[in-house]
Amino acid sequence: MATKQMVIIPIYWGGWWATRGPVGRSAAAEMNGILQTIVGGRYMDCLSQYGIGRGYVARSYVYPVDPPASGFTDSMRDYVFSLAINQGHVPTPGDFNLNLQRPFYCLIVKPGVEHLLDPSLAPDVNSGAYHYSKNYWNGGPWPGGQVCWVKGDTTIAGTVQRLIHEMAEAYSGAGEIADKCQGAGSVVVDGVTVPQYWSVADNSCCPEPDPSPIGVSFSRIGVYVQVVRILFGIIGDGGGLELRGPTPVPVDPWGWLTKGELKNAFERAESMVEQELGGDDQARREGLRFLREFKRMLQAPEVRR
Repeated sequence: MATKQMVIIPIYWGGWWATRGPVGRSAAAEMNGILQTIVGGRYMDCLSQYGIGRGYVARSYVYPVDPPASGFTDSMRDYVFSLAINQGHVPTPGDFNLNLQRPFYCLIVKPGVEHLLDPSLAPDVNSGAYHYSKNYWNGGPWPGGQVCWVKGDTTIAGTVQRLIHEMAEAYSGAGEIADKCQGAGSVVVDGVTVPQYWSVADNSCCPEPDPSPIGVSFSRIGVYVQVVRILFGIIGDGGGLELRGPTPVPVDPWGWLTKGELKNAFERAESMVEQELGGDDQARREGLRFLREFKRMLQAPEVRR
């Protein structure tokens, strides 16, 4: 089977996506960066058996009008897709070489807004995302084209996982391959937590997680370096470095974080420390201890709001 390049075209619905995200950039920019790591990396390699190859994130668009707080209908969804594609805010299917590329348009709704089922208009609380075949382009046919909508999660990482779940399935031709591996849990691939999907060729869930960095026991300093790398990979690196005691840390790294965002960042970091240092119990315990102490040391007054 010929492999075609996956191209994700994000369409963000709601002004929230243009605001600063948890690492000091817009939430949309943060999403795009993580999606590029995934679609351009090792996560895609098992999908080659389904004709899907590594690709990239195309030009995205933030539609600044918020969806109704009461929820969005299918007709509202269709309107935003059509507006973004046909008014030139994102590339059209005609801008791609469809013999070599697989465009995947994704409508990503601001967090806290439910999809309303048609025709009952009941909140679709059991679905976080959904992919389907539909051509919103007025310029011509797009045979087999795939799109999806995604309800924004409370975290960027959660929203990414919902979208990537749909991406893995959309062009596979093998059914709900990500659903089949939900019981296997998520894995860290290229440093990003992602859902697994079923590989017919391997008769197992794919891809394999990143190898543990703990081949041998870490020194105490090695543990600290690993924890700092994990933490600042989540929250960004502030505006520069300065010394606090013997430790170089970002200057005012917490200035854009609310108390809740700071709490979420450290919770994510604890989970990743557990995962990455899990092969060495002593390193894991020291890493968690250091992370908690680090939080107490660096918390600035302005985040306690």
